[in-house]
Amino acid sequence: MNLLSLFPALLVLVASHVAVHASPVDASNKGSGSHQLLARADPPVMVPVNFATGQGECSDERKTIIRTEMSWAYAMAIEAYSDPQFGDYYNHFFSQSLRDQADFGDKVKERYRRMADILSGRSPEFTVTVTCDETKEGCWKKGWWASMNDNLQVMNVCDAFFKDNGGFLSDSTSTTLDACDNDVMDLRYAQRAKSGILLHEMTHTSYGVNKESGALDVAYGYNGCTALARGTFDRSCVSYKAKPKKSGTLPTPDKIICQTTNSDGVIVEGICPADYSENNADTYSFVAAGIFFSKRCQKVIPYPATTGPPASGGGTKRQVIDSCPMADYVVWDGDDESARTRVAGYAHFGDSYASGMGTGTTSGDACRVGSNNYGDLIYKWLNDDSIAWEGPKSCSGDTTVELMQKLDAWSTAADTNVVTLTIGGNDLGFSDLVWYCIITPNTARLGSTNRKNCEEAQEKAFAMIQDEGDDGFKAKLKAAYTKVLQKGHDAGTDIMLYVAGYPVFFNTLTEDCKDSSFHYWWGGYKPSSDWPLNRIVYLTKKLRSEMFELVYRTNTAISEAVDEANEEWGETAVRFINIANSFDPRDGTDHSWCSSDDVHEPDENREDTWFFLSGWKDFDAESAAAVRSRAQDEAEAKALIQAGNATLPDAKECEGVTGSSGGDPWKLWQCRMAEAVAEDPSGPAAARFNATNRALGGGNMTIQDIDWWVPTRQIKTFHPRTRGMIAYRDAIIHEMQLYGQI
Repeated sequence: MNLLSLFPALLVLVASHVAVHASPVDASNKGSGSHQLLARADPPVMVPVNFATGQGECSDERKTIIRTEMSWAYAMAIEAYSDPQFGDYYNHFFSQSLRDQADFGDKVKERYRRMADILSGRSPEFTVTVTCDETKEGCWKKGWWASMNDNLQVMNVCDAFFKDNGGFLSDSTSTTLDACDNDVMDLRYAQRAKSGILLHEMTHTSYGVNKESGALDVAYGYNGCTALARGTFDRSCVSYKAKPKKSGTLPTPDKIICQTTNSDGVIVEGICPADYSENNADTYSFVAAGIFFSKRCQKVIPYPATTGPPASGGGTKRQVIDSCPMADYVVWDGDDESARTRVAGYAHFGDSYASGMGTGTTSGDACRVGSNNYGDLIYKWLNDDSIAWEGPKSCSGDTTVELMQKLDAWSTAADTNVVTLTIGGNDLGFSDLVWYCIITPNTARLGSTNRKNCEEAQEKAFAMIQDEGDDGFKAKLKAAYTKVLQKGHDAGTDIMLYVAGYPVFFNTLTEDCKDSSFHYWWGGYKPSSDWPLNRIVYLTKKLRSEMFELVYRTNTAISEAVDEANEEWGETAVRFINIANSFDPRDGTDHSWCSSDDVHEPDENREDTWFFLSGWKDFDAESAAAVRSRAQDEAEAKALIQAGNATLPDAKECEGVTGSSGGDPWKLWQCRMAEAVAEDPSGPAAARFNATNRALGGGNMTIQDIDWWVPTRQIKTFHPRTRGMIAYRDAIIHEMQLYGQI
């Protein structure tokens, strides 16, 4: 493809400005001053730039700076494309063996054409979107100037790019051109112009270098790039090599570019092959800068002294190893934390919220995994049979204890680079809070007793969240997260872990719900009074706020544990997804309960409510039709009929069993119901239980009798419907897209 066919109008304009430099530069012009006005001219063409809006949007001032420097970078790429072997730069920065290849010069020329195509802002092949998001870890933590996400075609420009660094670091291209006649003008200074940085970023695109993936940062700086082309660059010297994690974990071999084996048999960085100069980003930037500034300044831009002044960016100290050259480099960028390896293998762990309990068809084993769990939904969305996937490894009753046991037994981590997880709710006794604070099925207990049990469950959960010790909630979560990462590392793979939190159950601001109750037996809108026993719990603002506070503090603790895991691991390998944002009214619809004063809870038929109560139907998310998982209920009812009777454990055996005990949620429900029957033999629990067994014994039963003892119908309460699982899926998919994995 000819460059003129892509953007002829731009090239005509550029040609009118640069044609005068097509002949070799006469070094004798140095100091004449005759070329300085031309050098100071504005960019020959102001290219259009596609700026992002919303999150990470650049200010107007920064947009102007970026557009100007992108325009200069475009002109630089055009000059390099027009004559890539101009001067000595091509020979200096590419190895002899590469240059001996008959087609290598054409390859380099084509790469500069492609870089110019991207920088033109009109490429039909690669439309780069520019952001100024300082919240990216590479910006605020690592001090990068920019980063390129090849998968998403997004270039992020950090605050450092806009600072007046001056002199040895980086000047604007116009300021650099003003220095054509100054002693400071050498290739090291010229290549650090802001346009050179942007051209460097273009090499990190697969399109720009016409390969399956973009160029690497094998070597930064003049000294490193010079040594690289000669086969003498020792990557063990530099600060930007892959390092052990803070935990002491060594980098995986795929992170080590110039591999050698040390005396301990460990793969480490060593001397890089000279031909790696073909795939080194700064190499292309040096060659292009040499050509561009030589032509603009009408003189040969000289090479700097090899030792040169140190930079004040990353890797600025002279190495203690005598064989290492002066570190003259600036670490402009790095592997964008967004630019992760695409999904190759996927695993899904967690509790009942990860398991989608109650959605679609739920398994009859102790794990109670719904067929619309968000792990399965993500895998189906990926629609790629080449991705390793063994099905969900989640289990509804799991606490962090059971999760750690599953991770110990996990044998296929080597095939996995993406893991999703929701865990922690059972550790805090979520089901205890629902049982004692809201649905209160045990009618033997007064309202005041239930309230006392509720407050004790809350205090227990909050105490665990606040516990900063080794046995506290955050410590258990962090241990689980790092265990996932360690399993991957030990198996030779880097895992990205996506941790999703918990949704908010209630809108806390509406008034109407003060007349609503989710009581297990007598709930409804404005139910009959139970005074003076007061066993019916109403959804007051106070109660809803308490549940909101619980979820909020749980999610906060999860987020903090994620940060602590990343800090310990030494890089961002765990991402937190605040799923509560998908359930609240930010998108215009509130998917929690009590969403509006026009909704009289409990309202099973409100399709925008993404939670189950016991016995509630599911909704298919892709259509508005209500779909009840009758096949599930019927299968469980048949099993009960074949058994001939409903059974409950001895209530005495259930003492001490709580929602944080782990295990089958149905067994926990049976224990609690056994307590209700034992404590109130004439109450509704005992009446339903006895009626069911009479019906089963006489062969005269109705589905209404059976339904009270069908497992999934009961235990799915306060869990997301399929639409809620879709929300989990979409939030995690969005995060994967942001970080370049899909």
